[in-house]
Amino acid sequence: MPWHISNKKEGCSGYAVVKDDNGEIVGCHKTEEDAKNHLAALYASEASSTSKSYSIWNGLFDPKI
Repeated sequence: MPWHISNKKEGCSGYAVVKDDNGEIVGCHKTEEDAKNHLAALYASEASSTSKSYSIWNGLFDPKI
């Protein structure tokens, strides 16, 4: 399930980690770095549970299927 970071999400005064499919906030962070770490953990968790692998390129996630 893909996610993204937004700093313009109602209900979060910082950086929100948001589910792409439904807009649900799964985390709200004071810093963009904390939000990126959360995003990394989500993708790593998904990769281990679905056997997909993800790589980091230039600070963004590039799914490799």
